[in-house]
Amino acid sequence: MGPDGVKYEQVFLLLSDAAPYMVKAAGDLQVLYPKVIHVTCLAHGINRLAECIRSQFKKIDSLVSNVKKIFLKATSRIS
Repeated sequence: MGPDGVKYEQVFLLLSDAAPYMVKAAGDLQVLYPKVIHVTCLAHGINRLAECIRSQFKKIDSLVSNVKKIFLKATSRIS
């Protein structure tokens, strides 16, 4: 960081999604920021879990798709 910016020893937290490239980047950044703790977003984790479940259960996948269509066409979203 710049001379007047945040000091390396002052960086304690890195928040990201759980994408493999972000996990690797966080590991690489720990060399520069030794005190940093990498936390992944819970919402992204839940979404990845839901996508995995949808891929395993086709009827659930169809149900979720239909519900999404209903909400996307809701008049409160359109207007």
